[in-house]
Amino acid sequence: MASPQRPALSAASAAAALVLVSIALLLAATGCGKKGPPRPPIRSLPLLAREVQARQIGDEVVVTAVIPRERADGSPIGAETTVRVLRMRAAAGFMPGAVSPRYLMARFTKEAAVVASLAGPDLERDAPGGRLRYADGTALPEAAGPAIRYLYGIEVSERAGRRGTVSMPVAVEVAPPPAAPLGLKLEAAEGEVRLVWEPVDKASRYNVYRRMGPEPGSADRPLNPAPIEASQYVDRTFRYGETCVYTVRAVTTSESGVRESAPSVAATVTPRDVYPPGGPSGLAVAVEGRVIKVYWFPNDESDLGGYRIYRRQGGTEEFVLIEVVDAGATSSVDATVLPGVRYDYRVTAIDRADPPNESPPSGEAGEVVPVEAPPSRPPASAPRDGR
Repeated sequence: MASPQRPALSAASAAAALVLVSIALLLAATGCGKKGPPRPPIRSLPLLAREVQARQIGDEVVVTAVIPRERADGSPIGAETTVRVLRMRAAAGFMPGAVSPRYLMARFTKEAAVVASLAGPDLERDAPGGRLRYADGTALPEAAGPAIRYLYGIEVSERAGRRGTVSMPVAVEVAPPPAAPLGLKLEAAEGEVRLVWEPVDKASRYNVYRRMGPEPGSADRPLNPAPIEASQYVDRTFRYGETCVYTVRAVTTSESGVRESAPSVAATVTPRDVYPPGGPSGLAVAVEGRVIKVYWFPNDESDLGGYRIYRRQGGTEEFVLIEVVDAGATSSVDATVLPGVRYDYRVTAIDRADPPNESPPSGEAGEVVPVEAPPSRPPASAPRDGR
């Protein structure tokens, strides 16, 4: 007896079966979803130091930079941060811009020597607030003759002995510096501090630096936008009452680069505002109904604080302060006058110093409100008839 035949699979059933077989083979190849051997977590490195600069000041190369406070993934750097200052003597042609950045970084990372390793209190001292300023005093002895070129870079790591991220190196040429300026003297005047010093030589120019009294360390940005030829300078950007510490450095420029001398002996001054405004002009008075109005021309001082109005009654010798108005006012209304009595007025200007300086008085002007004077006209916005 013949065995019964199985019904043929439909096309849809065959396709579904093929998918199931493929999934089974895939699961078998991957161990049925079983995880592979554990991998070490990816370690996020600290960000690169920013704004790295190196320049010669006197017998030192001063390296400045902004030290990062976080890793590449945004997480904060740990307390064991170490900052290393790297230095490499550079042969001719091996400079940023002359070779590829990749080749420059590969050689610098391999050959540069560590001239400083800063961590803990040393890092806080040399990089307060994350702004590094390190003075390398070991570069100049090798530069007693011709100029020598160095590359400097900053490496930031989270633990001593562990390599970190290295910034792109910057170049500086070192040679014997010019002499420091001598005889710096200061003279404070209204709105300015004048500096004068002895010239070094005909070839030198100068940079002027100012540090505010409480600020630690040295100033690294000159007040003047470009080196100046004259051995004098006028500072108009200070603030009264704040102590200013000034130094001057000689600057020389040659084929081997730009370098500064050591700073001059510092000179200190605390400018005080003892300079009053000029006296107001154009004083005039006018009777308006039962009040006297006082007018004057405005002053134009930048530190103008306001005006004081003084009045003398009935020919007495003493003027009495009756009102203080702000710097934008050019008039004042005296509504306390009595009819038939003469009143004389004068005005002074004051500045914003503490205490304020007061100008000489303006000229004098006076008026008398008639005994039968009509009432003063009310302001246009005042309600009338109680409505």
